[in-house]
Amino acid sequence: MLFNNQILWSIIPNESRGGKFVWNKNANRNTRSTVLNGNKILNPYKGIGYSFAADLFEYRLDGEGYLLKTYKVIGGAGTSLEFDGTGWSHIPEIGDKLMVAPANATDTGDTATVTAVTFDKTAKKFTVTFDNNLFSANVDDILVEAADDDTPLVKNPNTFIETNILFNIPSDGSYGFTEFAGYLTTAYGLEAFIERMQPLPPYVLAKNKSYIEGIFEL
Repeated sequence: MLFNNQILWSIIPNESRGGKFVWNKNANRNTRSTVLNGNKILNPYKGIGYSFAADLFEYRLDGEGYLLKTYKVIGGAGTSLEFDGTGWSHIPEIGDKLMVAPANATDTGDTATVTAVTFDKTAKKFTVTFDNNLFSANVDDILVEAADDDTPLVKNPNTFIETNILFNIPSDGSYGFTEFAGYLTTAYGLEAFIERMQPLPPYVLAKNKSYIEGIFEL
């Protein structure tokens, strides 16, 4: 159901990352800040998707921003890679243009488009088929969405998503939903445990303001 073209968010049960103490809460600290206005999501999931507490978002003053979607390689090679599929992993989708996250946000790299996705619930992994070889992808590499110029789509993730979110309305026109628009309000001035966040590529880790090893601060 849509109201004023906005998506209705649903909270995901506690077995996902929000129930794993992702936030670092220091005593006597209250510096959390919320952005002035929400942003229209320019890269929503095409189907059903998830974002989790402490996922990152690129907030922009012009009112439109991007979810940072990241995928950790755990196997495969060439045109078929295996992604981590534990309970707080992002869901790859057909049509996604992905690349190995480079060292710098403005670096270019090889890209490939997802043509098929299967999920093994026992092994908790996604098997992702691409339209061409990603020879540069190795186990433990992190893949991100790629822009048209073959640089990372999300170059400046600068705020946190605070709670687990289920994107429960497809944005691709299926089920009769048209003129989709999803909006999200994010926050900063928070700290999260890196090992409990989404996989973070080097160019994102370089933004960390924390001087404490293992904690990510924006």
